[in-house]
Amino acid sequence: MMIVKEEDRTLKGRVYLLLLPLITLSASVWFTQTKVGVVLALIFTGYIYFLGFTFSSYLWSLNHNLKNKSLNLFSIQVFLVSLIGLLYSIFFLSINFLIPISFVLFYYLNRKNKTFVTLFPLWLKEFAYRLGVMVFICLMNVLAFWFNPYSQPIKYFLNEF
Repeated sequence: MMIVKEEDRTLKGRVYLLLLPLITLSASVWFTQTKVGVVLALIFTGYIYFLGFTFSSYLWSLNHNLKNKSLNLFSIQVFLVSLIGLLYSIFFLSINFLIPISFVLFYYLNRKNKTFVTLFPLWLKEFAYRLGVMVFICLMNVLAFWFNPYSQPIKYFLNEF
């Protein structure tokens, strides 16, 4: 069974609207004071985990109709990594909270599974790859902010929190 292209325009519009706060948060950390930038980076992290939960639930709902084991396994993996990263960032308030979602993103971008080739049409795979690259650029932007030697947000974060 193959996913049809009937609502591709609506899906693309909704996904771009979901990514708009992520892009805005990742760019705004550079144009604010360090203390505001740290708060925006923490909000960015919470939002990226929200996107991980949303992506996992979308894959889970697709699997309800397709009944594919690898799709089910991948949606569970994304959910668990997002949950572990979110709980880790809440309980330990550490700057290492971007690492788990980065692993999922690397895994997703390098995924070359034959079952995904037969399940999804080409436009959806290309669109998903472009979205993954956009999220990766946002992640690198926020990581560069954390390691900025001029404003030293890690030092501020460790002293204030």
